[in-house]
Amino acid sequence: MSGTGTLLIEDDPYGDLRYLGSAKTSFKTLIPDNTVLLGSFSKTAVPGFRLGWIAAPEPLMSKLIIAKQAADLHTSTFTQHILYQYWIDNDIEAHIKRIIKCLWKTAISNDKQY
Repeated sequence: MSGTGTLLIEDDPYGDLRYLGSAKTSFKTLIPDNTVLLGSFSKTAVPGFRLGWIAAPEPLMSKLIIAKQAADLHTSTFTQHILYQYWIDNDIEAHIKRIIKCLWKTAISNDKQY
């Protein structure tokens, strides 16, 4: 794909929440100039906030920002500030480990019900 101008859209809202096996390598790591990576704080922080993020090659990112502004001006700055302060005040890795532990317990419990 490198050098072709083709873009790969990698939608990875659950990427940090793997509880079995090792983490998978992101396409964004492998082919950064051809990958647009989408993620969500809704899975790892506050589901009600409905905040997401995007990582794209710089030429495309500038266009995406303009498209976002044309669509809805901006995401709530209040919820962005709350999330930012939460990440500053807390250990993100420990937080994600707690979520994974809860997911694992739920998966084991659900498996026993069948």
